[in-house]
Formats: sequence, C-alpha cells, structure tokens
Amino acid sequence: MWQNKYVASFAIFMTELAIICLLVPVHVVEGAINDEYKMSVKSLGTELADEVYDRAKKDYESLIIESGVYTAVVRHFIPTDEERRNSVGMEDLGTRDGWFPLVQSRINATTSIVYQLLVRYEVMMIWLPYVLLFVSVPVFIGGFWQRRIKQSNFDYSSPLVTNSTVQLLIYSCLGGVMFMILPVAVNHVLIPVIMIIISVLIGRVIGNIQKRL
Repeated sequence: MWQNKYVASFAIFMTELAIICLLVPVHVVEGAINDEYKMSVKSLGTELADEVYDRAKKDYESLIIESGVYTAVVRHFIPTDEERRNSVGMEDLGTRDGWFPLVQSRINATTSIVYQLLVRYEVMMIWLPYVLLFVSVPVFIGGFWQRRIKQSNFDYSSPLVTNSTVQLLIYSCLGGVMFMILPVAVNHVLIPVIMIIISVLIGRVIGNIQKRL
C-alpha cells in the first residue's frame, strides 16, 4: 500500500516535470519570472529582492553556463554550423522543418525553470535560519519532551496519529518540491509557510514516536 502511494506520487511528480519541460512555452516561464519578481519586491522589499535575484543569477551562471552544461546539452541535440556543412545532403535537416528551433526553445524553457527554482532556493535560504531558530528547534524540543513525558506515564502514543502524520509530512515535502518547480508566479511568502508546516509535522512525528523506540 505504501509502495503504491510512493510510486503514484513519484509518477505525478515526473509527469509535472515532463509537462513543464516539454510543453510550457518559454514566454510563459519568463512572464512568470517577471511577475514573481514584482511580487517579491512587495513582500521582501526592493533591496532584498534584488539580492535574491542576483544570487540566483550567479548560481545559474555557475551551474548552467560556466560549467558547460548548457553548451553540452545544445550540442547534443543541435549540430553546429560546421557539422551541418559536413552532412552532405542533410544540411537543412531539422532546420527547415522547425525541429531544431523547437528543441532550442525547450532547452531555453527548461533552463529558465532552473533559474526560477534557484530564485526560490535563495528565498528559502534567507528564511531558513529564522524558521529553524523560532519554529523548528522549539517544535522539535517540544516533540522530544512530549515523548519523554509519555514514556514516564500512561499517556498513549497513537500509531494511527504517527502513521497519518508521517504520510502528511511526506506529501507536504513532495508538494514543496513540486511547488519549487512550478512555472507560475507565486508569492515568496508561501516558502516559509511551507517550511513551518513541515517543521510542525516533524515535531508531531517526534512527539508520537512509540515509547519503546
């Protein structure tokens, strides 16, 4: 039963990823990035929003451009001018029928999504210390002491509550990952909200671990 849930969740995630990479137009992703920046300015302020996007740009250039990943992917799917000239009789193959431009647009759309993901990652890194300090650590400590109290009295650690919370935690983490790659403009305030929800669920799991474990 659990395995089927994991397989179904993974299949949904891979389907979303395939749809994003293969079908979402470049202008849609770029428009979402621009709209998200405007929302980021409203929620974080211009200075912090610009810092986030500058960091994301540096990460993108380091991981995708300077590393040679972008060039390698393009050359793998699209031949160079020299390779086309050397392909006697097939110089225009893939160009005249629009195949290579289509592949180029898919590559650009995918790399734009990677950039958007890096922006959200940088926002998460800004919020992470505050969420850990003011939410995660207190919740984890509370869950730990809740379990210790249950070990010293007749309080009951419900396997049903534990199982349900673990499943909700897994789906929340999966939803967070899917949210990070979603090619639509989202308010960056949702990122710490998701982090807080996951922290609270982990605390609940800790507090309901079976007494003898």
